[in-house]
Amino acid sequence: MWIGYPSIRPECIVIRLKSLFEKADSKTEEAGNRFLEVASIKDVIPGKGKVVVVMGREIGLFNVEGQIEAIDNTCPHSVRPIGNVEFNGHMVTCLWHGLKFNVVNGECPQAPHYKAKKYPIRVEGDRILVGL
Repeated sequence: MWIGYPSIRPECIVIRLKSLFEKADSKTEEAGNRFLEVASIKDVIPGKGKVVVVMGREIGLFNVEGQIEAIDNTCPHSVRPIGNVEFNGHMVTCLWHGLKFNVVNGECPQAPHYKAKKYPIRVEGDRILVGL
């Protein structure tokens, strides 16, 4: 009797992953990033934020005076979600311990050694695209 798991050849995985990315066109690729549509501009209203999940990553989208910004929704201090509830001006406050992160550059004025990961953004019409 055979007990175990069927083996998956690594080349099959690579081919499947490659085929996912081959469908991209030049409009969705730039400087090594693949841009994926994540929201509509109307979903991220001025002065507010929205958390989206893109390929398993939580990304916070913020509308700063009409400019869309994106940071990783994981606090570099505690590896917990930053959230989007307390957003004022350029700053979002982590729900867990109150650290503030600038959504434009990812910096944390209270603890400069912590920085939220920034993601490049493109807006095409009413579509928001995030570069991964």
